Amino acid sequence: MTQKRRSFSTEFKLEAVSLVLDKGYSYLEASRALGVGETALRRWTKQRQQERAGITPKGKATSLLWFGSLFGAGIAFLTQVALARELTPSG
Repeated sequence: MTQKRRSFSTEFKLEAVSLVLDKGYSYLEASRALGVGETALRRWTKQRQQERAGITPKGKATSLLWFGSLFGAGIAFLTQVALARELTPSG
């Protein structure tokens, strides 16, 4: 019997990574608490660290984390554009 591969939402991955990067959990503690493989958590964490450093991740596995951070950056950019338009005198 074959097992179906589990998939995790972007939000879940970001929360899992946050446990390691922001809250001081070890990979082992976080992976056991969440019921995910330690290797997957290490991969997600590496991808997130690259994103924070401004490196665009490559490959299908990274696309969800990258999209989540890109979406957030897009909103920040649009907010800046709107603010700049408000501050620019119209002539």
